[in-house]
Amino acid sequence: MKDTHAGPHTNTPDSADPQTQQIPIPRALQLAADHHNAGRLQQAEQILQKILHAVPQQPDALNLMGALAHRVGKMDIAASYFEKACNAAPDNAQFHANLCEALRSTGKPDDAAAAGRKAISLDPDHVGAYSNLGIALFDLGDHEAAKQMHEKALQKNPQYAPSLNNLGSIYHDANDHDKAEKYYRQAIAANPDYLEPQNNLGETLLRTYRYDDAAAILETVVRKNPHYVEALCNLGYTYLNNDRPDDAHTQFRNALHIKPDHAKALVGLARIAREKQQNTEAQTLLDTALSHEPELTEARTLQGTIYLEDGFPDQARACFNDILATDPDHESARLGLGHIYLEEGDFAAAKDLFSGVLDHKEGSIPALFCLAQAQKVKKDSRLVPLLQQKEKDDSPLPRKQTLYLHFALGKMYDDLGDHHTAFTHYIKGCRLQRETIDYDADVKDRQFADVRSIFTPAFITANRTDPSAATARPDDLPVFIVGMPRSGTTLTEQIIASHPDAYGAGELFDLLDVAGWRSHDNTSQPPRFPHHIADCDPAAFDTMAHDYLDRLRGHLPSQHTDTPKRITDKMPINFMNIGLIHMLFPRATIIHVNRHPLDTCISCFTRLFAHNQNNTYDLYELGRFWRAYKHMMDYWRDSLPDGRIYDLQYEDLVTDTETEARKLINHCGLTWDDACLDFHKTQRNIRTASVTQVRQPIYKSSMARWKRYDDFLGPLIDGLGDAYDHRS
Repeated sequence: MKDTHAGPHTNTPDSADPQTQQIPIPRALQLAADHHNAGRLQQAEQILQKILHAVPQQPDALNLMGALAHRVGKMDIAASYFEKACNAAPDNAQFHANLCEALRSTGKPDDAAAAGRKAISLDPDHVGAYSNLGIALFDLGDHEAAKQMHEKALQKNPQYAPSLNNLGSIYHDANDHDKAEKYYRQAIAANPDYLEPQNNLGETLLRTYRYDDAAAILETVVRKNPHYVEALCNLGYTYLNNDRPDDAHTQFRNALHIKPDHAKALVGLARIAREKQQNTEAQTLLDTALSHEPELTEARTLQGTIYLEDGFPDQARACFNDILATDPDHESARLGLGHIYLEEGDFAAAKDLFSGVLDHKEGSIPALFCLAQAQKVKKDSRLVPLLQQKEKDDSPLPRKQTLYLHFALGKMYDDLGDHHTAFTHYIKGCRLQRETIDYDADVKDRQFADVRSIFTPAFITANRTDPSAATARPDDLPVFIVGMPRSGTTLTEQIIASHPDAYGAGELFDLLDVAGWRSHDNTSQPPRFPHHIADCDPAAFDTMAHDYLDRLRGHLPSQHTDTPKRITDKMPINFMNIGLIHMLFPRATIIHVNRHPLDTCISCFTRLFAHNQNNTYDLYELGRFWRAYKHMMDYWRDSLPDGRIYDLQYEDLVTDTETEARKLINHCGLTWDDACLDFHKTQRNIRTASVTQVRQPIYKSSMARWKRYDDFLGPLIDGLGDAYDHRS
């Protein structure tokens, strides 16, 4: 956030615009300056060109031509004219000060600093020269020297707004937001019409989570100058962080309309696309942003996050490592790399990274949250006093930070055995999350009903591929593991993936995408699924099947030279797609994992999911969703051939693991391998909320977990209704 306001200073009085006539050069220069000050740049340039035609080395005309070019952003041309002016009048300090700013703007801070020092040597009282030199030194990374230059400028003129603004930027860069805010406010007081410190103050308020205050200031700036790209972009991020994505989208688009290559605006749109799970669009936007600004860490961080979400850990690791190579303390990159280690089962490395963030920034709530999720919190843990201090602190936090804090406190108190306090925090966290979610249980119930109305037994039979004719594709390759989230689907996949002839691909959106669940071209429209399925012909279904299989194979790591016999797709919500799965892949394995409804729902409610699962943040809605899920599974069993769905009970799996694992592997058409009992040793990336649990041997402590929270479960049981046998 550097000062680009301090440009050429041509001190000329205001005057009217008389008719063009033959006049002396001093008067012509005065007219050109008047036009320049009034924004009539074309008229100013016409006069100056006539002067330079008559006197090519006229220094004031050269300087003012540079000022014109600087004003319209043509910095190379500006620098050329200022240099000619300096050559024509080498003792003019103003010309050298202007050259300093122009050279800095063209990415030549060393040459700029030399010009700034020359200006000061010619006029030790030139306030603007000190300020411009300070900006050049800032660009060179010498922030202490830059600060000294601005302080010298202010010694000579305490109300010099550009130096007040730039001192604010120096402290902002050092993360001293209190001092930054102080200097920005002083700059605004010194010159209320100077918009840059107002924009900078808005960004500081944004970074310190004062979103409403930031919005008020930035909205004023944009109202005064609708073409101020940086302010538009900052306002977009303010809206985005304040849960106003549509308003944010408008501001980013406005910024890009003015400056199509504005990288940070492109990153803002990418963040919005990612929130809508449009990761392909988000990556395209990020690629464009990085093509314009290759070192933009915000873009690389988000790119790494999306790679990780999409199941490409190697690419994600490269993004985070690139950032950490130049900024070892970069918080988001350290957290992102830590998540990769979690997925790989290297908990020690993950904890080191999360703890390292706390070493650098002890109050980092995202780091506290990550560390709490990555381990069982014990009484002597470093986390306990840090989280308890945050719990007592009544300073306002943004919603997302408060949300993370409540879930971290819930996890801590759960691990410490204070389940009542834990659940109180979970309720508060879920309430915050629910406030931002557009979820309607009635709409969801209608979607369940729509699926049943389309996928009737007759429709499924009529459109099912004939297994004996399915030689064109290996439709027994996929193993679909379905069920409620937190029901044991990850454990089930890990057992299968431990087999040498199987690969665990994790939670994949691929079937949802090929089936048209998610609308990427117009997100304001409802999902196409299942209504468009009724209009599909055999060729369309065949295309879906081939597309899905291509995507499925695409998740295999490069070291897999041969396609395994089975690849698992552990997307729980695919229980909605069982009819379609049976039609597309009659020989594919469908495994339904069931778990006690109260344990399943409590495990969901106490987990902050990265995406989706919008039904899990209200106990009644969660119970109602489980009831709809159960009725859907009952419907599929009645509609499909006997034995088509393999039902696996989680409690049986953890009670008699070997027996259930052998039956499971056999049902997948694989011969038994003892590695399936050592599933916790299998090295693979696991992208799921259960990442830590499946790295351990079987444990039974999660069974009947719901009894710890019995006092809170009334709304959940009401939502479950007739789907839950209260005697169980």
